[in-house]
Amino acid sequence: MDRAEAKRIIEAILFTSEKPIGIDQIKEVLDEADSKDVRAFILELKAEYETLGRSFKVYEVAGGFQMVTEPVFAEY
Repeated sequence: MDRAEAKRIIEAILFTSEKPIGIDQIKEVLDEADSKDVRAFILELKAEYETLGRSFKVYEVAGGFQMVTEPVFAEY
């Protein structure tokens, strides 16, 4: 699995989860990645979303990561 595919898988996991997901949980899906890699992939996704001005962000919450809507778009 290459870096781009790993990030897409993480993105799908974060997008579908209703609660924060820990690095260890993500590692279970990405067999080949270690904790350092998973964190790096998540931080890359976070930076990409911020650079593109997306209506959502990845936040580190409660010992895990969660994709959430920017407060300014919450009413929609």
